Amino acid sequence: YNTSYDMNTTPFEAMSMTTDAYRTIPYTKGTAGADNGFFSSGRKNLYEGIHRANDAIVNLSVEGGGGVDEDVRLRLLSECKFLRAYYYMRLNELFGRNGLGVPVYTEPLESVEDCTKGQSPESEVWDLIVKDLTDCINEPNFPNHYTESGRACKGAAYALRGKAYLLTKEYDKAIADFAKVGECGYKLFP
Repeated sequence: YNTSYDMNTTPFEAMSMTTDAYRTIPYTKGTAGADNGFFSSGRKNLYEGIHRANDAIVNLSVEGGGGVDEDVRLRLLSECKFLRAYYYMRLNELFGRNGLGVPVYTEPLESVEDCTKGQSPESEVWDLIVKDLTDCINEPNFPNHYTESGRACKGAAYALRGKAYLLTKEYDKAIADFAKVGECGYKLFP
């Protein structure tokens, strides 16, 4: 999440929209070069999350996988699909545009040499995100809401899928999903 914080917050700080102007970094000044790891480390971290999620999804997709009871296995499978959708959404937001998305991997990799795919169509990435989140939402063992923070649940899946619909200009679907977030027990103000 730290990478996501940097990608989202720093531009606002650099434009003096917060009190943290000291965080002005090379890419906001137009001085970032090929040696600046800001972009490559963000991309690397997101793909690392995707590859870990893929490994878990493949193993948890088998009945009895993960060595846990069936209800827990299905909940964990949904949590992993949620994470993969989140990581792909961040990648597609940052690096996908004008019909080109990011390389899509849905199976575990045997080695680094397997990371050779070119860019997938942007629509293919959005379709995977929506499919993963729809799987989460349709899973009865995936809870609507957690009292503790930091866990994926249906309310978060509806919010993320609503954002995907918003970014793909499917506004009616986005509105419907955002309404479902409230039905899962979340409120705008406590």
